[in-house]
Amino acid sequence: MSYEYSEKSSSSQSIVVNILQFFGIVIAVHGYEDDKGIFIVKDYCFKDLLIPKQLSSLKEDKFFLFASGFLLSETSIIFNQLEYLFLFHNLISYTITDIDIMPGVNDPCCYMLPQQPLHPCMFPSSSKRKTTLCLANPYDFQIVFLQTSGQNLDDIYPLSTIDDRVQILENCLKLCAIAPICPDTLSCYPYVKNDPLIITDIPHVFFAGNQPKFETRGFIEIVEHLTVWLELEIPSYNDSNDFCIVVQNEILDEIA
Repeated sequence: MSYEYSEKSSSSQSIVVNILQFFGIVIAVHGYEDDKGIFIVKDYCFKDLLIPKQLSSLKEDKFFLFASGFLLSETSIIFNQLEYLFLFHNLISYTITDIDIMPGVNDPCCYMLPQQPLHPCMFPSSSKRKTTLCLANPYDFQIVFLQTSGQNLDDIYPLSTIDDRVQILENCLKLCAIAPICPDTLSCYPYVKNDPLIITDIPHVFFAGNQPKFETRGFIEIVEHLTVWLELEIPSYNDSNDFCIVVQNEILDEIA
């Protein structure tokens, strides 16, 4: 679908509606073709999202830590310190904390979306534990976190006149498309019967990793009386030494 189209209002004035400024959006339009061969849009709608499941409150805060872009190598400082950090973790108990690992654009797996999980052989010791999970990219889980490693934003940004990456990700959510530019400028698997990059359920949290800086939009209203937390733009740890912590009860308080 083109990023611009003309809409004829009830007062017969033509207006230009700027959707997202790139192709790949799922939209239904109603209208007619005029004498000049221009399709005049009288009405349009986007795909509806399903309301997520209601979450129950917790007696105490639970924390989710997100980090991206470690770029581990023999020359990186964190690589040399990794053993120390691992031992510190063991002092707490490795059974309490689940560790989810998602692939990114430079990792040893197929670059086409959705990226398949990294092979457990890359983590010979950690992968033996039930608490270490290698996940696909994108991926979602129970408190519905919809997360990507950031390729969708990195590919859309240079093609759009929108210079706010948070706004781009918000538009992707509202238009039900994780990566609308696939497969034109971002490679993906050629699915026939279904498209895993189409958003069918509203997530509680939607974010992307490996971004230039940390930024969050907070809660936005997707449909009436329904909000979602946009914990967007988790920066590359290699560039910023930053990570992000989300408090579960704060999310529940706002969603309830």
